Amino acid sequence: GLALLGLWLSMAFVLRRLSAQEKLPKPALQMAHFSRVIGPWMMVPAFLSLQLLPLLAPTEPSSEWIVAGMWPDYIAAWVAMGLLIVGLRQVRNAGWPLRPLQSWYGSVVIPLAAAWSLLLVVYWNLRQDGSMQPLPYLPVLNPLDLTTAFVGLLLFDLWRMHRRNLSARFGRLALRTSGALIFAWFNLMLLRTASHYMSIPYRFDDLYQSQFVQAMLSLVWTLCAFGLMRYALRRVSKPLWMVGAALLALVVVKLFAVDLKSVGSIARIVSFMGVGGLMLLIGYLAPLPRGESKEYEPDTASELETEQPK
Repeated sequence: GLALLGLWLSMAFVLRRLSAQEKLPKPALQMAHFSRVIGPWMMVPAFLSLQLLPLLAPTEPSSEWIVAGMWPDYIAAWVAMGLLIVGLRQVRNAGWPLRPLQSWYGSVVIPLAAAWSLLLVVYWNLRQDGSMQPLPYLPVLNPLDLTTAFVGLLLFDLWRMHRRNLSARFGRLALRTSGALIFAWFNLMLLRTASHYMSIPYRFDDLYQSQFVQAMLSLVWTLCAFGLMRYALRRVSKPLWMVGAALLALVVVKLFAVDLKSVGSIARIVSFMGVGGLMLLIGYLAPLPRGESKEYEPDTASELETEQPK
């Protein structure tokens, strides 16, 4: 901690001396400014994690599968994300310590740090079960899901800042990517919950072989397909409806390829009856939208109206 603090203070001194020079090359100013500003963001979380490790981390890990993400790591990540959110506010206000390079920080540095935070939380979601010892596990309110929510807030704040400068195509791509990531997080949250409350090891093989997990995923995916297709019907969006239909087709394939292996089990019976009932409900309440799509094909729709007037 003292070494990092000394390094940060020395970079602040270098920046002060360089700023007094005239005709300083912009890359040199950016490098010195970056070293002065990024120091606390890298120093404080690491220092907190090391200091909190003897106090909050368990002496023996409860599972070999959990390789990181204990309380010190989560708290350090929260501090780092909080500093990034404060940095975005200072970019808008052109305030200290980002001035006079606030536009560069807002367009390059903070987006890269946000992307790193997203990669970190994706890795944690894939590798950890959200354990919050010595506290009991709670779905959504555990430190792993809270960290995921903080990253989502950071990315949303970044999106609000730059959405006016983004093209419509990139905006649609970002929206679809966000939807896919949210769906993946929702499934992992369900798997973590099943792991804790059903005493199933948080490993791929154990979760895959669990009849309860397979039935739960089949019913949840069918409900998601129903909600998506119902929403697409209200928006008159055929592409969105097709996404829900593809998810429903995936459930049907899963029923015969995976769930059918557990012949005679209660989970298999509940899965088949639940999915079948929901499919009947989808056919009645969320049929294929009639007419032209209003959301994803505006140009095509206008051309059809021009060529074929009523």
